[in-house]
Order: sequence, then C-alpha cells, then structure tokens
Amino acid sequence: MALMGLLHSFGLPLQRVLIYAWHPLIVWEFAGSGHVDAVAVAFVFIALLSRRRNLETATGIALGCAVLVKLFPIVLFPALYKRWGWRMPAAFALTVAIAYLPYLSIGWRAALGYLPGYTQEEGLQSGSRFFFLSLARRLFGEANVPNMAFIIFAGLVLSMIAAWCFFRPEASDTSYLKRTFILASAFILLLSPRYEWYFALLIPFLCFVPFVPMFALTASAFLLYLLWFEEKPNQTIIIHFYLYAVFGLLCIFPLWRLLERRSREDAIRRRYIRPPV
Repeated sequence: MALMGLLHSFGLPLQRVLIYAWHPLIVWEFAGSGHVDAVAVAFVFIALLSRRRNLETATGIALGCAVLVKLFPIVLFPALYKRWGWRMPAAFALTVAIAYLPYLSIGWRAALGYLPGYTQEEGLQSGSRFFFLSLARRLFGEANVPNMAFIIFAGLVLSMIAAWCFFRPEASDTSYLKRTFILASAFILLLSPRYEWYFALLIPFLCFVPFVPMFALTASAFLLYLLWFEEKPNQTIIIHFYLYAVFGLLCIFPLWRLLERRSREDAIRRRYIRPPV
C-alpha cells in the first residue's frame, strides 16, 4: 500500500507496482519463502511515503522499525533526512531505544543477540564475504589487501554519497527517492550479498527508476542458489563476477546516454547564455 501511495503521489501509473509484485525474486523469496526482509522493505517504503508527505516524525519511526527488523536500512538515513531537521532523527533514535529497552536488563552485549557471531560466520570479519575485496586479493595477493582497507574504502564511498545527499539541494520532488536508491544500490554492491533475498531491497525502487541493469542484476540473483547445492572452490567469486560483470556492461549504455545528454545541454547553454560584457 505504501508503494502504491507513493506512486500515486508522484502521478505515476499504479500498474508500476507490478514491477515489484511480479518480480521473480519477490515472488520466490517473499511470497514463497516468507523472508522477514519483506517487513523491512515495507517499513522503508512507509518511511519514503512519510518523507514525501513531509511527516518527519513518521519517517523516523518507520525507518527505525525497518532497522529493528534488518540492520542494513540504516544506510538510507542520509537520503531520508531533511537538512537541519530534528524530528526525524529524534523519532528514529527513540523508536530504536524503546524497542531495545526491555532487553537492557541482560546487558547491551547480550541484547545484540547473535549479531557478533553472524558477522564472523558470514565472513564479514575476515572479508571473505565481499566480492570486490576477494577479487582484489586474487589480483594483488591476500596479504596486500587487508579487510580493513576495504571497509575503509566502502565507508568512504558511502560517506561521500551520504554527504552528497545532505549538502546537494533537491532538484525535484523525486530527488530524495533517487538518492535513496543510489545509497541502497551502493551498499548492496559493496556488500555483495551471498543470499539473494538481500537484493530485494532494490526492487521497489525500479517502479520509480526503471533502471534496466538493476532489474537484470536482481533477476540474476537466483544464480546464488547454486551455492546452496554445492559450494565448490572459487564458485562464489565466479558467480558474483558474472552478476556484476553483466551489470557493469549493461550500465555502459545508460551512462553513455546520460553523458551525451549533459554534453548536449551544456552546448545549448554555452550557445544561448552569453557572459556579460
């Protein structure tokens, strides 16, 4: 409903919701497998709808609920935040704090549950989870590319995008939506998930930004199921290489069109806007 409400608010055809509802990954992972990520995605789009309606408190509460379900939506905070506003961050912090309050009696470390163990089990601490880090280690040697170097690099990339979201004025009503999509995409690409349902976060954005390369990437994420049957040596990096290589190749054409359009616009401005004498 939040997705349809957001489409309606921008005057877009409601039929676009089918891009999300009929996407193979959504049908399989949410309708078929019932992954809890569906709840997180729903709260993210409630936050986006609230942001559209200038409901800062509701935006913070919805984003807080999304983070309580799955931690990763926290990276979307800079794109949803209105500069110098205090209601949204206050509502976000209060929502998370209230939800964790009943568990503080066991200590804050215990309240984190299995999160520390999960980061170790999934290779986040060793760096084996990250495709681009694994690829760099293959090219330059594992000893020459430490995990911390990649974490710093990823942090810098996300921080630069966050700063761009914060300081650059919004050119249109959809600017915050596109920025949220860019932040989410950058995070997922850097994380390079081993589990295909993580890509589901990106799919609803395709209803507003029909970016064909991202549709291809999310649809191809089914290849990660091969790791469930038998994980052979180098299989993980090969599958991820295919996913991101195809995505990168498909990005060339829209990027070329974007650069060409901007070049044409600059030429028009130089032609008709003369400097004062």
